[in-house]
Amino acid sequence: MKKLYLIILITSFILLSCREEERLIDNTKLTWNFLAATDSDTPALMFIELPDGIIINNDIFLTANGEQLSGRVTKMVRFRGLIYMFIPSKYKIEVISDSNFKRVATIDFSSTGKEPTDICFPNATDAYVAHGNDTTVSIVDIHDSLFRVARSIKVGVHPVAIACSGNQIFVANQKSNTVSLIDSRTHQEEAVIQVHTAPSFIDVNNDGTKVVVLSLGAGKIDSSTKSPAKATIITVSNHTIFKTEEIAFEAYPAIDQIPGGIVISDLDRAYMLCQENVLSMDASFGGKPYLTITGKFTNPYFDFMRIQLILLKHNNPGFELYVIDPNDETVKNVYVFTTDVNCILPL
Repeated sequence: MKKLYLIILITSFILLSCREEERLIDNTKLTWNFLAATDSDTPALMFIELPDGIIINNDIFLTANGEQLSGRVTKMVRFRGLIYMFIPSKYKIEVISDSNFKRVATIDFSSTGKEPTDICFPNATDAYVAHGNDTTVSIVDIHDSLFRVARSIKVGVHPVAIACSGNQIFVANQKSNTVSLIDSRTHQEEAVIQVHTAPSFIDVNNDGTKVVVLSLGAGKIDSSTKSPAKATIITVSNHTIFKTEEIAFEAYPAIDQIPGGIVISDLDRAYMLCQENVLSMDASFGGKPYLTITGKFTNPYFDFMRIQLILLKHNNPGFELYVIDPNDETVKNVYVFTTDVNCILPL
């Protein structure tokens, strides 16, 4: 009996030890990476690891390709294993692999002088590129890595932003105060929707039924009499305006707000960046915006893999990377860096 009791004790001790070991393994520190395009005379693409903020490589593009970037990267978009890096000053988009960062292609618009400002992917074979200094959207054939400009579509004046819901593509025409609807099946502008003055940012909600457009209002990019900044929600199915809301909250009147970006979370919250704050509202049904966080942030990004809102805050010099929990909208972490950057892309 004593021998049996001793065996039970030893077995229990071994099992407890295994459980403790498993618990320790489960608590290992999780790391994640992001790219940061620097703002300097010799642009670089830094590769950074979090949460320790370690710069793994000061210029991963140079390391992977044996040459430096030709100009300042203003925007980075990831799609199907590739990263599209916008260099509008050189009229091009550099396309690199998201695994080894080697160049896959260069989409060059220099022959037409069109600056690429935004991109969307309605399917796996076409990319639609908005040109903020023009009146067209380019269709780029990305099938079988061709990356050639197949055609251009006439839209409004200064199409600065673009987004898609399935085969429906919405383009914010900043100087025309309109949103163009392009159908990827016909490659044509099928409708024009009149919105508030200077539509400049656009995104689609999670189920693809609504499009949110941020308009600066008058007097924000010209010398005309100022008008309020507004968010317009468009219903995708019938291309009509569902609701328009002023972008304001208490001490932040809409007439003073200058939107600087939008991103929609997994909870369908539309986070709207202004010059002194981030306001949010329901991306499907609207409602008066409320304050999420104060501060001058840029480059909004929602990380659906890790379920976190990421914002960039410029310092002088350097930048801070804010990570916000969308469930309670509290700041989880702030990472401080000493290098000036234009934009970031979590990986």
